[in-house]
Amino acid sequence: MGNGPAIRGVLDLQNKVDPDVLFISETKMKGKRLEWLKWKLGLTNMVWKDSDGQSGGLALFWRSSVNLKAGMKSRFHIDAEITEVDGFKWRLTGIYGEPKAEAREAMWKLMRTIKPHYDLPWMNEFLLREFQEEEVIRALDCIGDLKAPGPDGMPSIFYKKHWEIVGPHVIKEVLAVLNGGPIPDNWNDTWVALIPKVTNPEAMKDLRPISLCNVVYKLISKVLANRLKEILNDLIAPNQSAFVPGRLLSDNILLAYEVTHHIHNKRSGSVGFAALKLDMSKAYDRVEWSFLEQMMKKLGFDDRWTALIMKCCSTVKYKFKINGGLTEEVIPERGLRQGDPISPYLFLICGEAFSCLLNAADEDGRLAWVQVAETAPSFNHLLFADDSLILLKVTEESAQNLCDILELYENCSGQTVNIDKSSIYFSKNTKERDKRKMMDALGIATEAPNEKYLGLPVHVGKSKTKIFNYLKDRLWSKIMGWMEKWLSKMGKEILIKACCQAIPLFAMSCFDITKELCDQMSSMVCRFWWAQQEDTNKVHWLSWEKLACSKKIGGLGYKDLHSFNIAMLAKQAWRLLTNPSSLCARVLKAKYFPESNVLQATPKAGMSYTWRSILKGIELLKEGLIMRVGNGASIIVWQDPWVAREGSPYVISPKNNNLIDQVADLINPVSRDWDEELVRDCLWNVDDVHVLKMPIRGNLDDCWAWRLDQKGLFSVKSAYWLHRSLIEKKGCSSGTQVLPDVASFCWNDIWRCPCPPNVQQFLWRIGHDSIPHRCNIARKGLEKVGIGRKSAGYAAGRWPKRDAQLHFQAGSETGGWGFVLRDHRGQVLGSAAGKIEKANDALHTEAVACLKAIELLSDWGIEEVEVEADAAMLVKAATIADLDLSINGILFKEIRALSLAKFKSVSFSFSPRACNEVANVLAMHGAKLVYDPQAVWPGYAPAFAQVLVDSDVAVLSG
Repeated sequence: MGNGPAIRGVLDLQNKVDPDVLFISETKMKGKRLEWLKWKLGLTNMVWKDSDGQSGGLALFWRSSVNLKAGMKSRFHIDAEITEVDGFKWRLTGIYGEPKAEAREAMWKLMRTIKPHYDLPWMNEFLLREFQEEEVIRALDCIGDLKAPGPDGMPSIFYKKHWEIVGPHVIKEVLAVLNGGPIPDNWNDTWVALIPKVTNPEAMKDLRPISLCNVVYKLISKVLANRLKEILNDLIAPNQSAFVPGRLLSDNILLAYEVTHHIHNKRSGSVGFAALKLDMSKAYDRVEWSFLEQMMKKLGFDDRWTALIMKCCSTVKYKFKINGGLTEEVIPERGLRQGDPISPYLFLICGEAFSCLLNAADEDGRLAWVQVAETAPSFNHLLFADDSLILLKVTEESAQNLCDILELYENCSGQTVNIDKSSIYFSKNTKERDKRKMMDALGIATEAPNEKYLGLPVHVGKSKTKIFNYLKDRLWSKIMGWMEKWLSKMGKEILIKACCQAIPLFAMSCFDITKELCDQMSSMVCRFWWAQQEDTNKVHWLSWEKLACSKKIGGLGYKDLHSFNIAMLAKQAWRLLTNPSSLCARVLKAKYFPESNVLQATPKAGMSYTWRSILKGIELLKEGLIMRVGNGASIIVWQDPWVAREGSPYVISPKNNNLIDQVADLINPVSRDWDEELVRDCLWNVDDVHVLKMPIRGNLDDCWAWRLDQKGLFSVKSAYWLHRSLIEKKGCSSGTQVLPDVASFCWNDIWRCPCPPNVQQFLWRIGHDSIPHRCNIARKGLEKVGIGRKSAGYAAGRWPKRDAQLHFQAGSETGGWGFVLRDHRGQVLGSAAGKIEKANDALHTEAVACLKAIELLSDWGIEEVEVEADAAMLVKAATIADLDLSINGILFKEIRALSLAKFKSVSFSFSPRACNEVANVLAMHGAKLVYDPQAVWPGYAPAFAQVLVDSDVAVLSG
């Protein structure tokens, strides 16, 4: 540390990792020089041991937000006690190892003397401290109420419901096992349900075994898992992002895309790079228990903890549920259970061996690493549970070295690579013969440049909409499955919110899926909301913008997908801002904003599509950020958002000629509170009145906060509504209103109304005047046709509602049909009636009547028709082209063919029989015809029906 390069190296490391506590040995500095270093590092506290001339020296730095109490120190060590926010204490000892081998025994003697002075846990002391009743209760709360029960048949809700009765006994038995006792008989018995992965499973690889464990065993396993996951972040390499607290799946996706983008753009050089995606076959089921045990010991776990874990794994007994029955008892010799709470964490411990092998190969040069920028962290693999992305040079030597690593790992752990699900991606400069040699060496059959990693594309070309079109296909598939069901509006609302709008969320978290695609998907959802069947074109009585409003202001709370997409990307930007030490944040910083923070990042030539997407999220994030004042050292008074008030958090006052720059300059260094006189001198009253109300603590660091949340934490929900409000402001400023003006209506009263949900929906539609009464039909300019028949009760015409008594006489072979054609004002454009001599049943009569109406309307030159019928079965048959082998199936097929051939636009909808009185009277008349099989009145209605027509028109015009 005595020279410039060493100091710069430490400062660079500090910027990359941004630790809360930093220990440095061999400082070669004394107190005053270390004070300067502390200031440069941006850390507020320090304890040190001066160097001895030009050698030695120790220093421990920490932030003021860390509750650290310094203890013993010598020229070889500094000891400290750290207290977490929840009161838990642990011990930190920084050691300077003796360079001379003969003097190391004295070092170990020192370490043994340090231990008795503290009763604070190391890793094993934390894991093996006595188990408490509260841990069992917390474990029970973590288990889903109705998760599939084990062989005892009792889900966790049974224990929660009757905890006062069974709780004390359960706690006693569970703690007895955790504190060293054996697992009671039958507690670890497990049923295994085989869940198909594909539609028609043919082999065991097509089935996913899910273990159904008893809740009492899950309590043991969950308590152990809760302790184990607390230390995983220190044990598991940063390349692994599954199940480790603080790491996200999206981190790996962003890193994978950044690496493949780097490889894709590599066009020069004699040696290419490859990204190899590996999938482990039946990864959980193949874990060797002996390997797991040895890995835990190698990682430093105490034998007692290891024995406790192995007791949970090795005492299991299986019975498989097959064809509704149970097999004989099976006693396994390896494998982890999918359904056991601790299994994911144990699998990470096994996978850490693979990561260590790859890192070792990197260090000794057997496998090359990839570095996307000059100062970026280098790595040669990314892991998410059993999914691996390996990065290597395209050489025979690299391929052979990787094969050796895989063979060693497979032999020890029991894992096997699934070649069928593995794929490879090469850089542009890779020669074809080199590709073939590597693929042959690895056993990969085909190159897959468009392969997905963790469900998302690893490369996005020029056509973004085409790349993400699979999202639209999935949505369409869902909607088509629901179209066949006659769902209420409330049922549709639930399906849209729970399923339809959830489909693109995963992709939205990392990519801008484009506004065009979002609009297309919203259009599909909107059509599903208003229409009942696939081929129908129902009237959209309200715009999608109104439906996407919050319920409290008159909408239905549907998501505007584009706004939600930007809000999800803002979440990624927030994570980069608040978690700069993650591997993903360090890589992106080194490549895109090495000299600034993420908020100051700007577009760069050749940037990846994920970063281009995150930049859009950054712009939204800036709108909702505020800096919380600690010591004020990092806040610029005139540039940063830091004034806590409604409205803009930026200072309105001009800087003028005053020399104040940082907020720290406005703080009294003695009282560590605002210098009121200086604040009032520098700021206008519109600012200082709010600044002086802000509580500050001069010994804390400044930090970013989300001003739209009471706790200052970012939420996608608040970011979504922020984006919607910005769109509204932009729309208003340009003279267009994006969101509806519905504030005057008490919409919350509708949703609080103590009535069925469907009634609430109807009241909501009334509030928006979106009921298809005659006035609205006139406003929309619709033509509609009503069809009626006497014997089968076939009628048309929705408004006005009148009483009508229609019935089908089963003993009669004849029937009658009738229809009336109206314009949007209710005026009759034509009508007809006829007799059916041979009627098999009511549905036959309905189908014949519909065919007659289609033929006559086509002859009259009608091109756009809305057909309303009182037979739900006919409406469904006319709109869905399902195979129908019934006696009337040929008629339904003819109806579909003729309606599509003769009209530009046609839709079928159900209308109650009582709403079609005019058509009903015509059907009754048709059944009585004697000389002619049908009667047609083009352009008008017959005299016997004119009274009803005039009544309808009067209601519509009134």
